Amino acid sequence: MAKMGKGKSKKAKSKENANDGKFSSAINAKDLTEEIELFKDQYGDGYAAIFDNGIKTIVPIRGKAFANHLRLRAFLDDKKIISKSKLESFVLQYEAFAIFGNQQHSLEIRTARQGSEFLYDLGTDVVRIASKAWKIESNDRLLFKRYPGMQRQVEPLAGSSLLRILEFINIKDEDDQLLLIVFIVTAFIPDIPHPILAIHGPQGSAKSSLQRFLIQLLDPWATDDVPILNLKEFLQIVSHRWVIPLDNLGELPPLYSDLLCKLVTGAGFTKRQLFTDDDDITRAFRRVIILTGINLPINKPDILDRCIILPLDRIQDNQRKDEAFLNKEFSNLRAGLLGDCFTLLSKAMEYYPEIQLDEKPRLADFAMWGAAVAKALGRDVNDFVRAFKKNIDRQNEEALDSSPLAAVIIHYLRINNRLHGTPTDILKETQNHH
Repeated sequence: MAKMGKGKSKKAKSKENANDGKFSSAINAKDLTEEIELFKDQYGDGYAAIFDNGIKTIVPIRGKAFANHLRLRAFLDDKKIISKSKLESFVLQYEAFAIFGNQQHSLEIRTARQGSEFLYDLGTDVVRIASKAWKIESNDRLLFKRYPGMQRQVEPLAGSSLLRILEFINIKDEDDQLLLIVFIVTAFIPDIPHPILAIHGPQGSAKSSLQRFLIQLLDPWATDDVPILNLKEFLQIVSHRWVIPLDNLGELPPLYSDLLCKLVTGAGFTKRQLFTDDDDITRAFRRVIILTGINLPINKPDILDRCIILPLDRIQDNQRKDEAFLNKEFSNLRAGLLGDCFTLLSKAMEYYPEIQLDEKPRLADFAMWGAAVAKALGRDVNDFVRAFKKNIDRQNEEALDSSPLAAVIIHYLRINNRLHGTPTDILKETQNHH
């Protein structure tokens, strides 16, 4: 790995002392830091590992954090203020060192796989989840990239129960409860397609609160929602977050409906790096998506097939709790809930190799892991299969309800019990009834 070290001649030091307080124009790039580890990621982009308050932090070389690091080290070490043009030259030089060096590391966000084990980034240390056990260990590997807005996760504690999250949610159906718990636990698995959690219900059903609690548990950020403003900005945000929350959607534009399907499966995206060149940037994202709306904001069959549809009932006024109280209670339980997520996942990893399903539905990887999580909960595999099939039926109902043609055909069948006559005859009869 390329490492930049400090090393100045007496002549150079003498020259710098004469220029104290002035803009530096002759400092060598190697003089700026005590130690920087340079490498490229799986896409060929240059990164640097620097120390921020004693914590090894991975930053893109072209980002503000790296530039600020260079400015700070130059001033602390040499009392020099780097000019903008010189700083840009240093950044380009470091980028060349990283890209054309022989060190390459795949960088992930929040979750990663190492062999048969999973890793979760707490923001300082990492959690290593293996079959039957998990532990916290120092983050001394080049695995995770972090962005401004990412918040440190609480340190997980063993001994609690993830089922306690149901105390904060108005879900009465046991099958829906099971699907939610499975969704949460499997969200820590980095390399499978995850179903979109589509939460809908009337005002006062605590949709946004549920989404906020899930974000705090899975991928805490400074903001609880990802706005749909334009495609470029949306993809930029998506590239920085593991869990994508879309709150209070009225209707999802068709372009974004197709995009979310790709984010489930992990399809690639290509864009031009700059308007002034012909370089393309290709990225492949696979994300966990949570969306909410009063009505289900999705209706296309292809995205419905990739959803866990979770209907919420309105909370009765005499059962409603103060939001500040709920936030405090969840905050008190969060470390234990997170710890049990890892406990359940480690147990599911033990059961996973022996899981067999008679029929593999769409999102088969999730279904296999879902069955293993059900066993980790002490439930039967058939409990999960039944809940998942009920969700598929719900998908079909939503697809039919959103289709004008389906509504007409269903109405026709209710009157005639069966289709008879030519298509033209059927069309005329349906037009007469509508």
